[in-house]
Amino acid sequence: MKPQVNKPGESREFNRKALEEELLQMLNRVWQFTERLVQKNQKLEQIMSIQMKQKKLVPNSELTEAAPDSVHQTWKKRSRVVERENLKLRHENEQLKEVAVISLAQIQNAEQQQATKDLELESLRKQLVELEAKDDGTAKMVRLHRMITQLQVRKK
Repeated sequence: MKPQVNKPGESREFNRKALEEELLQMLNRVWQFTERLVQKNQKLEQIMSIQMKQKKLVPNSELTEAAPDSVHQTWKKRSRVVERENLKLRHENEQLKEVAVISLAQIQNAEQQQATKDLELESLRKQLVELEAKDDGTAKMVRLHRMITQLQVRKK
């Protein structure tokens, strides 16, 4: 058998037909895709239309339930007054917190000073007892000084 040789014109004709078929298929796919997009667009437009109608209804129902302007202005004034009072109370609260912190620091300082005085007094008492315990002349003078001090305190 001889291999069949295509004539030069037949090959071009075959390629042209294949290309036409391929282009037709692509055109059909694009057409179908476009139709689907149109359908989706219509559905979205319907949904948007419904939503817009609902939104138009909502403000109308809100207006029927709305308070008169005079009532609104009254509440607005009250709101401003309450806000000012709230700010004043917050400021006062902050000031009281500062006073409390300062007072606490002063109390702690006073307690430390008292503790220091107590330690100092205890130390002086121990020293006085030690001096009185001695048998020399200094101890006698200390005892005499103590007696004089006690008598002076009693007279007052």
